[in-house]
Amino acid sequence: MVVSVATVTQEQSKACDTRSKVMDAAEPLRAASKEERQQRYKAVCHAMAAADGKISAETLTAANTFYVHALGDFDVPEAALQAMVAKQLEISDGGDPEKLAANVDADMLDGGQRGCSMIVGLEMALGLSPVPW
Repeated sequence: MVVSVATVTQEQSKACDTRSKVMDAAEPLRAASKEERQQRYKAVCHAMAAADGKISAETLTAANTFYVHALGDFDVPEAALQAMVAKQLEISDGGDPEKLAANVDADMLDGGQRGCSMIVGLEMALGLSPVPW
């Protein structure tokens, strides 16, 4: 299949537009307090937990896939996504939302664009925040 330059440009444009919308939606969180960012991440972690109180690999995979796609990265290798999920399960001791929330990274706490976009992107994936597109 031959992909035209116009098609590639259009797809890249869509990805950039989506990414900018996620980044824009994360701006208020960047200005929030460290405690508010930590509470929002904790709420995301608990929202991912099933009735048994654990976060499943399937839920982490779906949420992470939505997040990376929302940022316009459609070429994340399956192995990289599975490594991300495995690391989150390791950090959370098999899916404990409190342990995952306790291991929030410094970029999230410090109001970094990547960290705040991750929180907002996960909120969107879980239906806790509106999807702006």
